[in-house]
Amino acid sequence: MSVILHLKLACVVGSLVVIAGFALLACDHGGCNGLANDAPAVDSTAKSGTAPTPQGGTVVDGTYFLTTLNEYGSGGPTALGRRSTMVIQGSDMQHVTDEQGIATDRGSNTFTTSATTFTTNATCPTDATATSSYTATATTLTFYFDLGAGHTSEQINTRQ
Repeated sequence: MSVILHLKLACVVGSLVVIAGFALLACDHGGCNGLANDAPAVDSTAKSGTAPTPQGGTVVDGTYFLTTLNEYGSGGPTALGRRSTMVIQGSDMQHVTDEQGIATDRGSNTFTTSATTFTTNATCPTDATATSSYTATATTLTFYFDLGAGHTSEQINTRQ
């Protein structure tokens, strides 16, 4: 899954996509939001060692672009040409993500934070809850997704 922020949240309608052994549901829920995806395309980078330790922090309102996608460990998914825009206002978050070969993913969520845990509660396209670890600074919001088997996806989003 990708909260693409994310690991993709389950879609009501969509097509099944398999990337490096991971099954994802891909869909375009244009009704969830009308965000323009002006983010640059980012490819994932394989990294040795372990991902940085999440620090938590205060999430700053604004528009964020995915700027770095690091994959720590082996056997995880790879992303080619992922473009992701996220808008945060208070505890509301909207996102749109495009990736080569995968349908556009749009979502609307509310979120909460506690220590280093970021919890999203999807309000569109479906009701679902997802958690990740995170680090927030004045200019970045980084998510760490534990994909199991020693694999962590680090997704760095930069405030515009």
